[in-house]
Amino acid sequence: MKIIGLDSGQWEEAEKKGFSQAEVEGVVKAAYNRASKLLPTLSTNLNIVIRPNKNNYIKETGDNGYTYDSELVIIEFSPTLPYGKEDLIKNMENAVFHECNHAARYRWLYSQGVFEPSIVDAGIHEGLATVFAGQYANGISPWGKYEDDETMNKWLEELRQADKNGEHWKDWGFDRADGRKWVGYKTGTWIVDKAIQNSGKSVIDLTSILSKDITELASL
Repeated sequence: MKIIGLDSGQWEEAEKKGFSQAEVEGVVKAAYNRASKLLPTLSTNLNIVIRPNKNNYIKETGDNGYTYDSELVIIEFSPTLPYGKEDLIKNMENAVFHECNHAARYRWLYSQGVFEPSIVDAGIHEGLATVFAGQYANGISPWGKYEDDETMNKWLEELRQADKNGEHWKDWGFDRADGRKWVGYKTGTWIVDKAIQNSGKSVIDLTSILSKDITELASL
């Protein structure tokens, strides 16, 4: 595993807030070390790229994460530390756990020769990462706090219909015109929780199971 701190003029702003580049890299490395012990399919060739970026972060957490494939994760954070250093550290730890789950799942899917392109699949991928971070890092994130079963069943049917209509994940993963947020994430988290409850399997077990089989375990 390699941590790559990108050059940026914004590191100076973060350091003035009391969060140096070395400290950020230490937080990410420690979180990776914890997550890697739990995820047997996580690649030892993983690269984690870090940079401060006050133009691209999740408003509710002050950071952002993206997994490009099984060997590349990107973690960004606002150098303004909008919620303070302590909260940002917790949120960044969650982000590392979340993205490591994605990377581990991608590696397993590649080994199976499987590509899961649907909106429902994407929701389950996000649900796995959200539940994993929620259980093993610092608690469930805002995008994992879903509604009652009746509402979530309706949302799942909306996602299935969206797949039939050829719609895109970005239209369901984040902000909806009707004011809802993270519909795909919340629905996927709900499916994963149902599968865990019904099967007795752990979220780590489910990380190496096909999305369609997770849906079946959830009786959905």
